[in-house]
Amino acid sequence: MQGLIDLTYTPHIKEILYELSPQSPTREIYFPCGTQVAKSTANLILIAYRIDCHLRGPILAMHAVKEMAVSWAKDELAETIEANKYISDVLERVGRKNDPYLFKKWPGASLIARGGASGTSYAKISAAVLLVDDADRFAMNIGGTTGKNKKVGEGNPLKLLLDRVSGRFGDYKAFINSSPRAEGESIIWPAFKKTDQNHFYVFCPKCNYPQVWEFENLVIPHKDYLITDEPYILCQNTDCGHKIYEDQKHKALQNAEYRPTAKGLDKLAKGYRVSSLYSLLGYPLEQYAKDWLSACKVYDEEGDNSEKIRHRNSKQARPWKRRVGKTIKHSILFDTRESLDPLPENCVILTAGVDVQDDRLECQVCGHGENDTYFIEHVGFSGDPRIKLGQEGSCWNQLEDFLLNKTYKNIHGTDQPIYSMAIDLGFLKEYPKDFIINVKPHYFQAVFGIFGKGSTAANINFIQNSTKDLDDFESWGLLVNVKKAAFYNLLERHTEGKGNLHFSDKPCFSERWFRQLTVEKPNDKGIFEKPHAHARNEALDCHIYSSAAFLLAFREYKKINWQSFIDWNKAGGTGNKSTGKRVISKGVTV
Repeated sequence: MQGLIDLTYTPHIKEILYELSPQSPTREIYFPCGTQVAKSTANLILIAYRIDCHLRGPILAMHAVKEMAVSWAKDELAETIEANKYISDVLERVGRKNDPYLFKKWPGASLIARGGASGTSYAKISAAVLLVDDADRFAMNIGGTTGKNKKVGEGNPLKLLLDRVSGRFGDYKAFINSSPRAEGESIIWPAFKKTDQNHFYVFCPKCNYPQVWEFENLVIPHKDYLITDEPYILCQNTDCGHKIYEDQKHKALQNAEYRPTAKGLDKLAKGYRVSSLYSLLGYPLEQYAKDWLSACKVYDEEGDNSEKIRHRNSKQARPWKRRVGKTIKHSILFDTRESLDPLPENCVILTAGVDVQDDRLECQVCGHGENDTYFIEHVGFSGDPRIKLGQEGSCWNQLEDFLLNKTYKNIHGTDQPIYSMAIDLGFLKEYPKDFIINVKPHYFQAVFGIFGKGSTAANINFIQNSTKDLDDFESWGLLVNVKKAAFYNLLERHTEGKGNLHFSDKPCFSERWFRQLTVEKPNDKGIFEKPHAHARNEALDCHIYSSAAFLLAFREYKKINWQSFIDWNKAGGTGNKSTGKRVISKGVTV
């Protein structure tokens, strides 16, 4: 950021900058917004303005964690300082005890950048200006943990931060921005709802009708998730029908204005909301539309709605509301069974998921294609899992024989083996660990579930991390709730006739099995729970582990060439070396 400020490409921050100036009595500004709308630029302009005008009082720039504060200070802040000599000349050298990136000082004022992950970050600081970047990345309860029927911690970070400016400086300024998260979990959204809730109204170039650009006003000509013509914003006046394309946005926004849509509870607090549709900074309508279509494709094919949620939050600048629960009738799923003997051509990779119970092992075999999932078989092996592999009467012996020798004939007459297996370490970690270490060949994966709230993952891969114990034994953590939410979305679509799931009509897939598949329900926080402790859910858990087995086996692949695997199965598993593609021999990627 260098030279005179040109706000023609960011007209929506003009009023915000005025309210942050000493000329305005406003103290707090809440800015729920989309990406590429200059929220970070507003922070830098405010800092440069206070330095240039010799305004006294420290500035506190808070980020969710220290790493984000360091990144901001080393990149955006440092670049602004280097590009403007009047700023660099006025800054004083700081002592060794202060981080030169996170602490800046000039006559009568200073800038402190901090991460707000712990309560100590909020103590012993008084500031005249508070900047909170990406507020919804902060923990809702700083330093808090959840115990049984109680919460401990220091409280809401905004309240703690506002205490640092409102006590000593009566004319403080606080600028809080963020893309919102889910309702009930967002920090910025409830604060914004208490203000006058200003929205940026644009006047139609044709009929002069004032309107707020929302996602619903964007028309996206498309087919098969691909844009077929240039997207445009349609005038909300039904008698007009004017189309605003990307090259017309700049002119249309120059006369736009903020209008309050509510009566705020505090006259000294204002709220402004702008979505990414208003962006003139390198995020055009076409990219906005492509991102939405890509998110829809992921949801329709994988059931994972995290990309659609992210688009609603970070592009549409709106929170999303968790669905309290989904009711999926197991009887409807039961009626959709079909013959999968022989395996269809597109069912090219078989994996297994194993759940460890106190008196048995449950194993589910699933097939995978480019867009489809096939439920092939579900078997149980009775016995005490505490009897190790190789010992008489061990259920692990039965599982080994099944996994290494079981094949399923496909439509080309090829016997397809099980390529990869994931097993839950569960409450008997020592025994599945022994099985994985000693069985041959070594293509089995150990997994364990970790806590995850609904579909909030950053990507659709629910494999979270890996750990190694003292024996160098590797196991993988799963965001099980993320995967269950995605799978339930697919089940719901399947009942509507839109799904890509295929259930075998073998006797093992009984109505009882389908009850197990649908027995869990998400609570109001998105956590899947059984109705009672003794409810059976092995059908669901085994599918989660089978999905993990597939993702772990192909985790090094950027993109799977599905046709090469179809050709491989046609050729009886011999592969086509001329393609140069990686293929799979039994259980081992080569």
